[in-house]
Amino acid sequence: MVRFVVRDTARLNAERMDTELGPVLVTTVEQTVLDLVKRPGLGDAEGEVWPAVEQLYRRCDPVVVAEIADAQKMRTTLTRLQDRLGERS
Repeated sequence: MVRFVVRDTARLNAERMDTELGPVLVTTVEQTVLDLVKRPGLGDAEGEVWPAVEQLYRRCDPVVVAEIADAQKMRTTLTRLQDRLGERS
């Protein structure tokens, strides 16, 4: 299931991707990780969120994740992510 939510796309960390149906805006892996951690129950698959986050986070640049969290006022989300992954000092 795909669930769409209203977002200010100008504030998202996203990339344009061309598809057979035309261009689309796709969030970066760093943005996706933060979104999953912030709202784990959004897709009715809460039990699958952390395994997905752990896999996706391997492809993330931690500096970019922190920059996005700062810019989007998601410091609590970043702290939750770091605590869960054992990356907080």
